[in-house]
Amino acid sequence: MVMAISISVACVVLVAWIGFLLYRRRQQTVYEHHLENFERASKVSYAHMMDTTPAPPLNLSYLEVYRIDSQYITLTSILGSGGYADVYLGSFGGQDVAVKTMFQNHPTRRELAAFADEIQILAMLHSPFVVEFVGASWDDGAVEGLQCVMEYMDRGDLKEVLSMYEPALFPWTEKLHCIQSIAEGLAYLHAFPIIHRDLKSRNVLLDSAKGTKLTDFGGSREETTSTMTAGVGTYRWMAPEVLLSHRYTTAADVYSFDIPTPLKVFVRKPLPDVTIVGMLITNAVEISFSTAMPQWLAALGRQCVSRDPLHRPTTAEITDCLRANMQL
Repeated sequence: MVMAISISVACVVLVAWIGFLLYRRRQQTVYEHHLENFERASKVSYAHMMDTTPAPPLNLSYLEVYRIDSQYITLTSILGSGGYADVYLGSFGGQDVAVKTMFQNHPTRRELAAFADEIQILAMLHSPFVVEFVGASWDDGAVEGLQCVMEYMDRGDLKEVLSMYEPALFPWTEKLHCIQSIAEGLAYLHAFPIIHRDLKSRNVLLDSAKGTKLTDFGGSREETTSTMTAGVGTYRWMAPEVLLSHRYTTAADVYSFDIPTPLKVFVRKPLPDVTIVGMLITNAVEISFSTAMPQWLAALGRQCVSRDPLHRPTTAEITDCLRANMQL
């Protein structure tokens, strides 16, 4: 009898072990499949970025209503660079402005069209939580010199502020107002509905008088009934469903919104994009919260980074939560 029980227990353990090995093998196969897709997408994106084929003439007539004569714009110093454009500090009409201009290395038609679309999106947005559009400028017959003129934000982006200031100089009271402004800006976009698709600390600007505003709408698109599957944005801030090429909605922005609130492990210790993709696929991303953070905010942050987009709050719910708790 004892021997029979021992044999039965051994069989159960053996079956469980075999099942575990099969599960691990299946997980590894899924991981390798998504990793292969990610690497392929990265190579395609890089190929497009490196494509410097001169662009054929592009019709910018739909931007004429926003056109500014370039002779009235003066560039003074560079503020930063992005994937395909530089941003300069400049002046227009006696006011400081930020001028986004494409790299002068013969941009492709695809890049020019994307930049023109970004300008058109920004031109239709009017919110105290979105960088204000001033106008667009280009010379006839030289559309590769297309420029987007925006209001200037004197404190720079959120990443710079977080890295430059000691915690005591950027207290939680100010951080909360910053977080609320980001949420208000997202809620405004989502009401259209428009998905930002590249929300990160670099795309959040601060000003000593005007507060916090969203910027960089190069990847933004209107949400459709079928939703989207194309992975656009910065890999390390993408929601899992975007990285895995699943259909996604404005909930993807909510996942990215959580960047300035909880401190993700790979914010403090940057990892290669491929490593981050693997961690997301295997649900191994660890998210930690500052002990100085209000507990209600930490709870909200955990909801925002839920792996299931249906379990994340909407931006309207986020703004309601922030308003209610910040009045306490």
